[in-house]
Amino acid sequence: IVYFTGRDRLMRPALVIRPKRIPAEWFADRRATQARLVRLLVFCIEYMMQYMLLPGRVEGGVALMDMGGLTLSQVPFGPIKSILSVMAN
Repeated sequence: IVYFTGRDRLMRPALVIRPKRIPAEWFADRRATQARLVRLLVFCIEYMMQYMLLPGRVEGGVALMDMGGLTLSQVPFGPIKSILSVMAN
């Protein structure tokens, strides 16, 4: 669902978010799904800040949202909205 794939040419860590990989059973309870995604994303961001950033050299990261394989009716707007709110704050 959320993973690091390496670094870009400026050595910033690249975080990939793939909503297609959210397990179908997670959608039984929408609030729990959003809470799980937020916890997962916060963990990845904290890990990146702790181990992948170097003050003065690498101070930011890149986030990619891969929507491949989803049609408009399959896009999970609720989880995506919670992911974007975490990334904005």
